[in-house]
Amino acid sequence: MKDFIDKKTKKLYMFFIIFLLIMILASFYKYFIVKDYYIKIRVDCDPRTESCFVARCDEEDSECEENANKRLFYYKMLKKKAFDIPSCYNTGECLSINCNDIEDCIEILCSEDKLTEGESCNSPTQ
Repeated sequence: MKDFIDKKTKKLYMFFIIFLLIMILASFYKYFIVKDYYIKIRVDCDPRTESCFVARCDEEDSECEENANKRLFYYKMLKKKAFDIPSCYNTGECLSINCNDIEDCIEILCSEDKLTEGESCNSPTQ
């Protein structure tokens, strides 16, 4: 009887180990190979035509101290799949990132229910 229980226990352990390995490999494939997950990124927004988030730059930031015009900045959020974000975004060389012709892209403009602490919305002039 003891050998029977040991065989069942070994099979159960092997099943869980194989299952765990399959789940790890599937996650690795999804997140590192295919990059099939959403990322929220902050992009420039035109306050004259869109309802943008308004934030103040960090006073300790040297760029803020050098340029008084950059104390306020306007942005909107894009929620898009990681594989749709161009590689130039990581280096900061992209001129603009938008949702043009991308099906799984969501543009998030400012509204009262989306504000976090220290943010506000602008009212576009039309």
